[in-house]
Amino acid sequence: MSKFATNFWGSEFCSTQGFDTLVQRLKEGKNMCIDYEEYLEKRAKVEKDYSEGLAKLVKANAGKDEIGTLRVSWDKVKKETETVSQLHFELSQKLGEALANVKDFRNKQKEIRKKMEDTVKKAAQHKKNCFDKNNRSRANYESKCKEADKAEEQCSRAQANRATKPKDLLSMQKRLEGAKLAASSADTNYQETVKALEESRQLWEREMEVLCQKFQELEEQRLTFLRNEMWTYCNLNSQSLIQVDEAYESIRKTLEECNVDQDIDLFVHEHATGTEKPASVLYINYYNSQTLPGTLGIRTLDTGTITSVPSPHVFKELPPIPDELANTGGVYTTVNEADTSTYSVPSVHHGDTLVIAVFSYEAQGDQELNLEEGDIITIISKEDDVWWCGRIGDRSGMFPVAYVEPYPGADGMS
Repeated sequence: MSKFATNFWGSEFCSTQGFDTLVQRLKEGKNMCIDYEEYLEKRAKVEKDYSEGLAKLVKANAGKDEIGTLRVSWDKVKKETETVSQLHFELSQKLGEALANVKDFRNKQKEIRKKMEDTVKKAAQHKKNCFDKNNRSRANYESKCKEADKAEEQCSRAQANRATKPKDLLSMQKRLEGAKLAASSADTNYQETVKALEESRQLWEREMEVLCQKFQELEEQRLTFLRNEMWTYCNLNSQSLIQVDEAYESIRKTLEECNVDQDIDLFVHEHATGTEKPASVLYINYYNSQTLPGTLGIRTLDTGTITSVPSPHVFKELPPIPDELANTGGVYTTVNEADTSTYSVPSVHHGDTLVIAVFSYEAQGDQELNLEEGDIITIISKEDDVWWCGRIGDRSGMFPVAYVEPYPGADGMS
């Protein structure tokens, strides 16, 4: 792994580029922690709001009229929704704890980073001050050396010139000595500033190395910490989702027990209103005065005359069996079950009395004959003006006269 301590320097003596780059990187790391904190805070709020929304939803008085196994399933849905609400609330609490951990970590790193930054900044500033002082000392030293050289050159020319007065030569020599003394002093001061500058450089370098090592340590800790925290975040959500799925699986198991037939039977048992249907409302001719009591008047198909149709609510019991069937097995014995030794059902032949059903009729018992519109019936006997006995194929029984009319070409009804 690369090292900060070997990669963040600069050839310029007073350069702080490496330091500034590392400080910027840790600042970016701090901002990342802050961004993650905001993410956790908002995510925790989302979970809390969702939890409260589910709890409020469950409290709504919905589905109160449902019954049976579906009601059981619905109650299970609401119960497990409460469970899911609690799971999301617990997740929001755990995310809040994770948020607190990130804040504590960031604050601790901030203290260490600030202390290291201040130390290196002071060392860098001291180095720069020494560098500036050294530059001034060097400039002064060079200036004094030039003055001494100039004074020495003037003195040498004066000595070579015979016209120079001894007094002037003596003055030049004194100035030369003063210039050399000033140059020597400037040299000493310059050497001291160079030494001080080197010491400041070494101090700054040591502090910079410590900072590089510490900053790399902080950066490694931050990366590891955030990686682990995000991993924990995923685990928290995965665990919550597993528990939520278990809640929904519990609902699915209850739904498997939901029985449509059972719920229908329960509803019918508890709320049935009866099995008897209302009678049909039929046409009643105002001018017909021959409708029988307890019947509804209807118009026949061929003549347009009024025929009395027995009301389904009037004839609850069958009339007495005709005389020809008096020796049979009783009122509720069908014609087919009668004693054929005393009575035989005639077969259809030319001259038999035939009628045709103009309306459908549903038999009210075993003694009666079902009629479908268009059925041709052979008359066995005529009990009265309301009920006759007849045969259709191999079926025999009583039928209402009002539902039939003479069959064309056959003997008429008397």
